Amino acid sequence: MKSVSIAVAIAIVFCAANIAAAGGGVAASAEVAQADDLTGPIWTRLPAPPRGPKEPKEKYRRKKRQRKLWYWTATPPASGAQPIYIGPYPNLWDCRDMLGSALYAHPFACHLDGPNPPSNCRIIGNGFAYPKGYPYPVPSDMMIPSADCVESDDPSLRLKAGWYFLYYTVSGGGVATCNEYKKYKEMAEITPGMELGHYYNMQCPGAPCFSVGFDTACN
Repeated sequence: MKSVSIAVAIAIVFCAANIAAAGGGVAASAEVAQADDLTGPIWTRLPAPPRGPKEPKEKYRRKKRQRKLWYWTATPPASGAQPIYIGPYPNLWDCRDMLGSALYAHPFACHLDGPNPPSNCRIIGNGFAYPKGYPYPVPSDMMIPSADCVESDDPSLRLKAGWYFLYYTVSGGGVATCNEYKKYKEMAEITPGMELGHYYNMQCPGAPCFSVGFDTACN
């Protein structure tokens, strides 16, 4: 009987030890689980990882589309001369109206009453793009102004809106602002082969200069 009691006591002690060990394992497992829980209190106390430098954002700028505008050209009488672009004008109508006066002269009455009677707008000579004394009618191979206007979006062709005149030399020519007209006129008087565009009708607004950027067609 005594030996049985001792055996029972040993069994109880052994079970108690196992239970204690099991309890410790459960506690340890709970701590590990808590540590592995990224949303738990242990994770939230950790410092945030350092942030590296921000990648620079590439800027994309929308390219501004150049507006196409209207020009007429004047090709100097000199052999091999390059055309001079005159403009811009805001629309084809204004450009063609100025080109018409660069090609042909007509009575000033055309601007007052229009073709009533039709003789008001008859052609009476060369337009303001031609030098004084240039043959009229102009032979087809001696034309100075272009036959029609051209459209371009090239900003290098653009003249500032204002008043200009054409001049020609033995090697080419160009366009100059009206405030230089007197100087160029004096140069033309002493320089062989140099001539200025001639206004047939000095009643025209701005004569002896013509407008660029707006329409004041008259000649």
